[in-house]
Parts: sequence; structure tokens; C-alpha cells
Amino acid sequence: MDIARHRALIVVALFLGCTNKVLEQRVEGMEAQLRQLLQSTQAQRRRLESIENRVLLLQDEIETLKLSRHTIRQEVVPIPETLPTVKISPPEAKPTNPQQVLSDGETEGEDDKEVPERLTFREELYQEIDDEGNIVQPKKAPMPKREAMKQKQKGEDAILAEYQRAYSLYEQGRLVEAREAFREFVKKYPKHSYADNALYWAAECYYDEKDYETARKEFIRVTKEYPDGNKAPDAMVKIALCERALGRISDAMKVLNTVLLTYPGTEAARVAERLLQELR
Repeated sequence: MDIARHRALIVVALFLGCTNKVLEQRVEGMEAQLRQLLQSTQAQRRRLESIENRVLLLQDEIETLKLSRHTIRQEVVPIPETLPTVKISPPEAKPTNPQQVLSDGETEGEDDKEVPERLTFREELYQEIDDEGNIVQPKKAPMPKREAMKQKQKGEDAILAEYQRAYSLYEQGRLVEAREAFREFVKKYPKHSYADNALYWAAECYYDEKDYETARKEFIRVTKEYPDGNKAPDAMVKIALCERALGRISDAMKVLNTVLLTYPGTEAARVAERLLQELR
């Protein structure tokens, strides 16, 4: 009886041992699958952030093209629907009388002084006459409006070229050079319509270098110095991402909720809503 009981206990122990081993193998397998899922989720999150950054880059390119198109359109001179008609008539015969008839009805005698060649109205506007009625050095005519527009356009093109050069450096991954170029742009043109964009991408360079604290400060500058700029909503989202990367989840959620309240219906609000779902 004791032998049978002993054998039964041995069988039960072997069974339990096998079962525990199977369970351990299953647990290990599930843990491995969980690690793979976490790695896959992190990779997908990185890809998603990369896609979102690329979307922001494309939006920035579109805005640059719109600005260039707008300035070029200002330079274009509209062509009239109907062209003016030019009538050609034979030249009038010169008078043979020594006394020539003047335009104001007066006559000129032989002893009269020689009348200077009559100027056009446009020329008369820019002539100076001394006390004796003699023409002196003409004034310099102001620059025509179209020429002034061309000069202004050249200046704007040069400014945009600086911005695009900095942007090109960023796309090439030359973050230090790009950051300095963007900061120089903001310093030189703080009132330009692309100053907030330049400051935003300077902050983005810090973010890509994983210097989240400095990036956070620079993104805050965008929202404070250019609160009405087109990059303010995106900067708010990036502030939240910096907070998350620094482990301050509650602060990140507060910023994201602010984005939803301040910029409803925007792309930044859509991203903020998705990030909030991940953080909850």
C-alpha cells in the first residue's frame, strides 16, 4: 500500500514538474512575444513621428512656394485686352517765314533770343530753372513703380534664398550648420513672415539631437515671440513631445490639452489628440 502511494506521488510530482516546465516555456514565449510587440510598437511610433515631421517639412515647403509665387505674381504686369492704335501722319512742312509761329500764338523776330527746344511734360517735371529762366542741371527722377517692385522682389528673393539654404542643410542632416543658419535668419530678419518658421526649425535641430530641454525652451520661444505665426500650433505639440521625452507625462498632457482648446480642427490638434490617447 505504501509502495503504491509512493509510486503515485512520484507520478504526480513528475506530472507537475512537466507541467511547470511547459508553463515556464509558455511564459518565456509570451514574454518574448511581448518584447517583440513592444519593439515593434516603438519602431512604429518612431516611424509615425518621422512621417509627422516629414508632413511638417512638406507644409513648410508648400508655404515657401506660396510665398515665392505671391511675390512673383506681384511683378507680373497685366497685358491690356486691346492694344492702342497708333496713327501715322506725314510731317508738317517747315515754315519758310523767318518769323516762326510759336505754340502760344506769339511771334519770334530775328532779334529775339533763340527759344530752347520744348520739353515734354515729364521732362519739365524734373527740370530746375534759375532766376533768369535758364535750365540748369535736371533733378534725378524718382524710380518708377515697376522698377521699385523689381528691386523689392530681388531683396525678397535673396532673403528666401537664405531660408532655403538653411532648410536644405536641415534636410541633409547637417543639424549644427542648419541650426546656426536658422538662428542667423531670425537675428537678421526678426519681422519677416518666415522668422517663426526659422526659429521653429532651429528648435527642431535640438530635438533631433535629443537635446530635449534646449529644444523645449526654443519651442517655447516660438509660441511667445510669434504667437500668431503659423508654427505656433506645431511648436506647442513639440513642447509636449519634449516633456514626454523628459519623463514629465502630466506636463505633456497639459500642453496637449491646451493645443486642443487653442487650435481646434487643425493638424496640430489631431496629432495632440492621438498623443493624449497614448499617454492615458
